[in-house]
Amino acid sequence: MDRWFSQQIQELVTKPPLLNQIIATVNDKRDLSRKPLEDEKRGLIKELAAFDQRQQRCFELFEEEYIPQETLVVRLKELEEQKAVKQEALRGVEEKLANQQIQLVDSDKILTALKNLWAMVQTSPHEQQKKLFKSLFDKITLPPNRDISKAVVHGSASLNQILFTNNMEELQCKINSKSV
Repeated sequence: MDRWFSQQIQELVTKPPLLNQIIATVNDKRDLSRKPLEDEKRGLIKELAAFDQRQQRCFELFEEEYIPQETLVVRLKELEEQKAVKQEALRGVEEKLANQQIQLVDSDKILTALKNLWAMVQTSPHEQQKKLFKSLFDKITLPPNRDISKAVVHGSASLNQILFTNNMEELQCKINSKSV
């Protein structure tokens, strides 16, 4: 099992297309969490554009003498109030999107981190390797038929912290100072 696990980690490090596929999946999941808010924002922008058109139409009706001035004033006031509500909603959505600022994962940084991690693993004694693996991976799930080639390795929060850190110097320090 230890040998299989080491092979899986080595394969991940040595095969960038596999890593890129994993990173693309992670980035897609991050994008999905923003999609409802972005859809709402697009809808609000369209509605705000429609208010301008409706306001313009009110002026046209007044100029063509289809509606009196009092009706124009009432309609314009109603439109302005409705527009203010939509603008406030848009500001709220934009604020939520700004608070949810998500940086996409950079595959080059991840590959460098994995190579550094793999180099550290290879130079460590077997017992330290086992402890390191236990701290970086939560579990290995086997399919019902117990085919180890179809096993899934689940990373831990500490692995995510190492791999998805934005500061490469910080990452290098973590890897170099990691004592297991």
